[in-house]
Amino acid sequence: MAHPFKRADRVSGLIQQELSRLLWREVKDPRLAQVTITAVRVSPDLRHARVLFRALSGPAALPGVLEGLESARGFLRGELGRHLRLRYAPELSFEVDQSVEWSLQVAALLRQVQPGGQPPASPGSEAGEADRPETPGTGESPAEGRGE
Repeated sequence: MAHPFKRADRVSGLIQQELSRLLWREVKDPRLAQVTITAVRVSPDLRHARVLFRALSGPAALPGVLEGLESARGFLRGELGRHLRLRYAPELSFEVDQSVEWSLQVAALLRQVQPGGQPPASPGSEAGEADRPETPGTGESPAEGRGE
């Protein structure tokens, strides 16, 4: 039976969980106290892993956090090899996750393009009583059936 995900996808999830656990419980470097592992991208041969992270302490702390991760790289790789029982422990490279900043920029651009500068309303949020769908088989709207 074929698996719905590639092995690299499954291993990347395991690496993310284990790195998070190691940073939380094992690594004693104070620069890494506020680090969140957001994603791990593993090469198809499982020998290289790009680790995306966010520093909750803010952008000013990023150089120190990156330095701390680089200094803990050997320890983290060794622990991954022991705990995940892979033939080869992947070589780790660390990158700052920019996805939140990018999504904020896209949202700002969409607000500029949207007429009136407002985000689109969610479906049904402006619907009145007359616009509500009927409950099947009863001929009444869901609000009327609840006594509203």
